[in-house]
Amino acid sequence: MHMNTERGLLRRLLMDVSPLRESPDYRRLWIGSTLSGVGTQMTTFAVALQVYLLTHSSAAVGGIALVTAIPSICFGLFGGSIIDVVDRRKLVLVTSTLLALVSGGLAAQAFLGFDHLWLLYLLVAVQSTFGSINGPAR
Repeated sequence: MHMNTERGLLRRLLMDVSPLRESPDYRRLWIGSTLSGVGTQMTTFAVALQVYLLTHSSAAVGGIALVTAIPSICFGLFGGSIIDVVDRRKLVLVTSTLLALVSGGLAAQAFLGFDHLWLLYLLVAVQSTFGSINGPAR
């Protein structure tokens, strides 16, 4: 009886993973979202490091937060309206593709040695704009 009580408590405390086992569509969404989140965090770190190595300024690195926040706030307010009007699956596909292109742009400017702070800020702002619509649509 004690073992059943512990098992029941453990089951209530841990995440229910049955949707991952039972639904291939949900499993693909979950895996894709997880990989995207990891990639986003890696990009955030890489851009911050690149800005610091370019400028040696903590304020310039802080500027990344500003150019991320402004589009997130502005477009986040309208994101719900956009999401309600269009097909979410298509919207997620479009915004995910655009986010991949922006990531490609960030990689290209890094590999090509375009050491322009304004370009980094612009790409991060565009990424934030698409992300503020992509996240809620998911």
